Amino acid sequence: SIDPGDRLYILLRARTALERAKARNAAVVALQNGLARYPDDPEMMVFAAEVFWNGDEAERALAVGYAERVIGVEPSSVRALGVLLAASLKAADYQAAAGYADRILSITKDFGRYGLLFEAYRGAGRTADAELMAKEWRQRDQSSESAALALARILVDKGDRAAAADLLGTLLSGKGSHTYRSTLFWLQSRIQAGEEAILASLRSALVENGSNVDALAAMTDYYIKKTDYQRARFYLKQAMALDAGRPDIVERREVLAQLGVAIP
Repeated sequence: SIDPGDRLYILLRARTALERAKARNAAVVALQNGLARYPDDPEMMVFAAEVFWNGDEAERALAVGYAERVIGVEPSSVRALGVLLAASLKAADYQAAAGYADRILSITKDFGRYGLLFEAYRGAGRTADAELMAKEWRQRDQSSESAALALARILVDKGDRAAAADLLGTLLSGKGSHTYRSTLFWLQSRIQAGEEAILASLRSALVENGSNVDALAAMTDYYIKKTDYQRARFYLKQAMALDAGRPDIVERREVLAQLGVAIP
């Protein structure tokens, strides 16, 4: 007969619940039981870290604790490093995130989660490393909208207008989701030279997705520059309705207030 408290059986139950039935709660219960019985088991802890990371704030804190404990006994655990990388990104600690990315890539080139690696390097200001990750990601998955956006973003960030314009033109000539195409048009607006071209790209971005906060913020800037403060207010109010706490949105509200245009 099978011992329900057997370590491997507990891991199997948790993995089966998560992967086959997508029953996360059952996986959490199995792992909690397993950790009560095998509190220092690295495989149990790293699996718990991965599952708990997708939970609420309290579970994410537990996930980080488990991942750190795993690294204490298995410094080259890519799975644990991946959780710590994600946690650092969530905390906007990009230097720490880039450090975890470095450690992961020193162990394996097949981590696969290019989005995390890209955001770590981009956030840390390591443009060349971010571009390398974006290019590898795009090469591995030509159909990924996220990979295409990552490469376009980094080319725009670094000011490579020619390469960015070429890529954006190619991407916009194809098909894609409205959110994706909206972001492409917003990125295009950032490399346009003329005011009318900038405005046309931003309008296209908002036609594709009226909830694109970046495009709404850029429209606000466009009309502030034009001293058309009522139109600037119109677009900023929409951005605030979507993400009032975003620091750059708060900053634009303060700018308009200083210009005598109050937003309740």
